[in-house]
Amino acid sequence: MATREAWSAEENSILVHAYLGMLRSELKDESFVKADVNRQLQGLLDRGRGSIEFKLMNVSAVLRELSFPFVNGYKPYPNIQASLRDCVREEILRQQDLTDLAFDSMTASMPDVADSAIWREGEPPTLGLQPSEGLPGQRAGRWNFVELEAMNRQLGAAGERAVLARERLLLTRAGQHHLASRVDHVSQTVGDGLGFDIRSFEPDGAEKLIEVKTTKRGAHWPMVVSRNEVEVSGVEGERYHLYRLHDFRPEAVRFYTLRGDLRHACDLAPESYTALPSRSSE
Repeated sequence: MATREAWSAEENSILVHAYLGMLRSELKDESFVKADVNRQLQGLLDRGRGSIEFKLMNVSAVLRELSFPFVNGYKPYPNIQASLRDCVREEILRQQDLTDLAFDSMTASMPDVADSAIWREGEPPTLGLQPSEGLPGQRAGRWNFVELEAMNRQLGAAGERAVLARERLLLTRAGQHHLASRVDHVSQTVGDGLGFDIRSFEPDGAEKLIEVKTTKRGAHWPMVVSRNEVEVSGVEGERYHLYRLHDFRPEAVRFYTLRGDLRHACDLAPESYTALPSRSSE
């Protein structure tokens, strides 16, 4: 079977415009159907459904490199055509309203999760950072949206309170009322420098040290972890649990759990350093 030619600049532009249209709708909480967009692109580009799906996932990968929100359901797929990367960056810079929508979404307040909320636990995503590709931490324009969302204290606090309530409920249902009463929101009662947010327990009494990371984005959205959190996870080992809450909504929470040393559980990319001039510069 003959291999199709590489995507042209015009094809990339058409596809990127369609993708960013979906992202705009998602950021505005407007409904859309991905399959309909794919069919429209098939007619415009004379490309197959699968080829278009992979290219849309390439766009997600570029946006993740730029620390910019990407469409849920299109997980980042590497091996990105260089001209596609340029096209995405140019369009993000040109469509300032999309950056404004992303800013509003990432900084919005979040009401507490309802007592009746449905919790769905899934497996951690298997697609980590790709050393051969661009890494998250770059940006198109002013904002690194991974860091911006991590600074949304209302969102983070809502996630912590949700996990706190769930831990107490699980222990109560297990008949461990005395352990449920000892679950402690230590980031509030002690301070936020411990490297974890909640001290909880397994039903057998084993201690659980829980760090909570919350996002309204999907499971493939990167998270910010501190050096202290990484170091504490290494010291505490299997007692340390990172709960990654994603697709976070008052009526439903999806999450996955990482346990133990975050240096083994995550691909870590340094984002910043604390710096002063060295003596050698004198």
